[in-house]
Amino acid sequence: MTFKTKRRWRTVRDYGLGWTLAFIYLCIVRGEGTIEQGSVQFEFWDSIITSLLMGPLFGAISGFSHILMMEYGYKQVSLLKLIIIRAVYVLLFLTAMILLAFAFYGCEMKLIAFAFEPGSFAIYFYILTVDIFMFGLMQVSMYFGGNNLAKLLTAKFYTPKEEERIFMF
Repeated sequence: MTFKTKRRWRTVRDYGLGWTLAFIYLCIVRGEGTIEQGSVQFEFWDSIITSLLMGPLFGAISGFSHILMMEYGYKQVSLLKLIIIRAVYVLLFLTAMILLAFAFYGCEMKLIAFAFEPGSFAIYFYILTVDIFMFGLMQVSMYFGGNNLAKLLTAKFYTPKEEERIFMF
């Protein structure tokens, strides 16, 4: 496998893992000791299983969109336009999530009423925040390099270290 292919799969893996963990965290926060405000009631363990199934799926979709955006638009588009494109993607992503949740839970209410249930805006805000965080983390990782992000977080990035190298002409 080439370096480019490995980087693509690593991006998809990171997004899949990130979205799965984010969905599980949301289930734990909303499922333990809280009462749903809307008419749709989610069972805790059903939500965990749904998170384990849908997290990698949405992570793969989000990862592939990130790859497409970085490979075909990163150099030609300004950062502001890149953020606008990502915002449009997040709106489409949220719409797809709402449609899948509506189909999965099969409520007797209309789609619009399901989408604007009390408490759903907190979930939408959470998803938006997670996507912005993961997008920003991937941008920082691309800027500093994949292995240098951990060094930056542990304050070893700016510490110089002596190396022995051989130069051949």
